[in-house]
Amino acid sequence: MSNNTRYITIDSNKKVAIFLKYIDENYKNVQIHFEDRYTQGKVLVWANQTVTPLPTYVGRYFSKDDFKGRVSVAVVEYGSSLNTEEVQNNKYLINGQTYYSVIGQLKRNKSVPSNMFFLSTGINQPTAQTALSNYRIVLDAAPKTIAKISKHYHAEVKTPVFVKRHHQHYLIYIIPEIIVALLMIIILASLAWIAAKLLVAQAKISGLKGRLLTNWIINRSLRLILVIGLIMIISLVFLNTHAFYSNRTVLSWIVGLEFCLQFVTFLVTCRKGYQQLLK
Repeated sequence: MSNNTRYITIDSNKKVAIFLKYIDENYKNVQIHFEDRYTQGKVLVWANQTVTPLPTYVGRYFSKDDFKGRVSVAVVEYGSSLNTEEVQNNKYLINGQTYYSVIGQLKRNKSVPSNMFFLSTGINQPTAQTALSNYRIVLDAAPKTIAKISKHYHAEVKTPVFVKRHHQHYLIYIIPEIIVALLMIIILASLAWIAAKLLVAQAKISGLKGRLLTNWIINRSLRLILVIGLIMIISLVFLNTHAFYSNRTVLSWIVGLEFCLQFVTFLVTCRKGYQQLLK
């Protein structure tokens, strides 16, 4: 969840479903975790936005559609000691007298205890029929939205420890990431420069002149640019599926920026080399 996350406590016997209906009708881009006060490790998850995913070893994490139906589903940690049962190759979590279909199993994560399990909830789901007072509510939304919700429900608001730590150590966290990103940009730009130099050298050896030389360079350049683009797309897909990023939009922007810099470096170097060949 993001650094906008806050804990709110609502001392009310109103059902979770009523709370979710109010949120869904009045606010957008909200994600909520309901941490059960009486069942250890039980967390209800709901969102009316694209859910910030946790990395899974098997299956998937929740999507928006999981909160719209009438059936609650579960996500557990892979290899956990929770009470589960497998029936006809389908895994089920047993909580009390209820069976929940397991749609995903999480990779081991220090921030997620092994006994923790996540259940979808929604306005029409059975998990939303309990009282709000049974839960500590973890609310991830815009600050103004959180302020309005807490005022409406006269709720107590607290800042989570992980948010406080992130604010205190923000530079410590971000500087290494910036350094790595800059190094990658320099390395990739250098590779594009080398590729352009080699292309110009090959063109010089070929002995081609005039339009033949121009067409030869254009064809080879397009091939290399397509290869660079394909590598970038594969890299983005690989990082999205094999690593955990809380903000995938930023990752996409970084990969896109690296491609643009490689593209510009390659074209500028090729153009200079081509102009020298024409002299």
